[in-house]
Amino acid sequence: MSSMSLSQSIVIPAIDYDLCQACRPCEASKHCQFKAFVRIDRDEPPFIDVGRCGGCGDCVPHCPHDALAAPGANRRPDPRS
Repeated sequence: MSSMSLSQSIVIPAIDYDLCQACRPCEASKHCQFKAFVRIDRDEPPFIDVGRCGGCGDCVPHCPHDALAAPGANRRPDPRS
């Protein structure tokens, strides 16, 4: 039985490749405890290996370009508001 309670949800982030700047190192990936960010070609943006992703959404607020989105995950505050 999983240790995740029914009140917790799994969040698989999506990368918006129009916003992703393929930073090296990827700031969001540094906050992924599951090492789910995979980069095949060093000049290309990473992708998220859903088999590795634990669904916590902790990476989402760490992308400086807001290229990650996930329903229910925390995003960085909008400086315009």
